[in-house]
Amino acid sequence: MNNFVTYDYNQVIPSDLSSKTIIMIGRVNDKMKRFELGVESMKFIIREIPESKMIIISNSFYNDYLVKLVNLLNLDNNVDFVEYTSTPEMYFKNVSLHIFPSISESFGLVLSEIKIFGIPTILVGLDYVSISKGGTVILYDDDSRSIAKEAIKILKDDKYRNKLGKEARKSMKKFNNELIIINR
Repeated sequence: MNNFVTYDYNQVIPSDLSSKTIIMIGRVNDKMKRFELGVESMKFIIREIPESKMIIISNSFYNDYLVKLVNLLNLDNNVDFVEYTSTPEMYFKNVSLHIFPSISESFGLVLSEIKIFGIPTILVGLDYVSISKGGTVILYDDDSRSIAKEAIKILKDDKYRNKLGKEARKSMKKFNNELIIINR
């Protein structure tokens, strides 16, 4: 099922993919979003890439569990919680990877926003979503080590990361709000 997209493709300046920053966005209180998989993967990522960071954008009133998990895994210096904003693009400037471990999506608005900014994504089993192809790596293993392994590969290989970023952005060109209005 296609949906309207938040950003105008032609008005967006893509991420430069220059940092070792990973982003996750959504409702952390929704168990189907499985943010803990992304946080747990950071434990393995920082062993290979100590300077890596994760930004989690969500409603901070609901992330007590994740804060405790971050503390338990000693990731305080690597994971930042940011209050939800309706303008998350301010965080997209140099982000290099999006982890999307959700198992329940229809269209994936967050995924569409990330892809328009040319940010590669690791999806965990969401191959049925209409925007899942292009600039994504789809894993069928609900294991934080598998996510970390792929994240490390993307973060360490500039050529691969940039290729995925270009594919992500290009795949969103067909999701044009005017075309959706015409086809309704």
